Amino acid sequence: MIEENKNSNKDSENNFEYKLIIGYLLCPDVVLENTLDRNIINLMLETGKVEVLELNLEDIYFEFFNSSSKSNMGLKVFHKNKEIHLDGFIAYGYMSSFHHKAYNYIVATLHDFGVCCLYSPEEENILNDKYLQNIKYSSHGIPIPPTTIGFSFSSIKEINEKYYPEKSIIKLLNNEYGADGVFVNKGKADALKYSSKFFWSQKYSLFQTFVDDSPGKSIRVLVVNGKSVACAEFVDKSGSPLSNINFSSELASLDSKMDSPKLNEYYDLAERTVKSIGNLLIAGVDIIDSPKYGLLVLEANLFPDIYQISESTNIPCPKIFATAFVEKVEKSLKK
Repeated sequence: MIEENKNSNKDSENNFEYKLIIGYLLCPDVVLENTLDRNIINLMLETGKVEVLELNLEDIYFEFFNSSSKSNMGLKVFHKNKEIHLDGFIAYGYMSSFHHKAYNYIVATLHDFGVCCLYSPEEENILNDKYLQNIKYSSHGIPIPPTTIGFSFSSIKEINEKYYPEKSIIKLLNNEYGADGVFVNKGKADALKYSSKFFWSQKYSLFQTFVDDSPGKSIRVLVVNGKSVACAEFVDKSGSPLSNINFSSELASLDSKMDSPKLNEYYDLAERTVKSIGNLLIAGVDIIDSPKYGLLVLEANLFPDIYQISESTNIPCPKIFATAFVEKVEKSLKK
């Protein structure tokens, strides 16, 4: 907490239950803004345990100062020129890289001063980097497609000569909204073309084996508080071999897998995947179910879909998530 919480459970003088104060950062990108923020805010309010301060990125600033007082702890948070107190902080959904960097600074600041955030800075860093995820998966025995990475154009040429004479997948390391950072290489020429473009713009990428027996499909498992809560299969209808286009009824479907005989296998792998990264409150795990390679984890997603998978499975995923975050903030005050 930024300041000492004198009302941690019940205000003894006024005899009323203290409500948690949660700051919700509204999406700063007009193009991406939708009803998602409003829905999550309303679901948190429905718990009856919180007050939600709607925060605009342009109106937030911090003041750091030297203080021996426990109640101030050297940080003041301001919104619209007024000092505010926060027990928790959350934003949900992708934003432009420029705004996301500001969001990361806010999370790093508040987390360091004891405010409960959706993700820790370390978790944010791993979830935003496909290579860091693959390190975690490999070191924890999580199955992934055969993967390689090089840090120069010459090493990329060697990698493609040795491992990818035909098709391969190339992924930018940092998450791009709408999965625009994933490409299919039809051969070595394609791979070198993409790589040279990425190096020119000072972006690193990794290569993975193209799993040709599951084109345009992936299993998606939503994990909340370390437990799988819903499972669906994404099926591309556009003819793309990728399973990462923006969802729409015309281009793709998201079909419930809650009755699948392999549900427990999907759940177990998704939970182990999340655990390899840390104590994540929420993550969406993408899995390929390949007849040739078996179950393979593609990635865990920051800000996973909670509405389309809810519609597909008839499981109240948004409510489960909103309630879990409120409980996380509540528990953080009792430590």
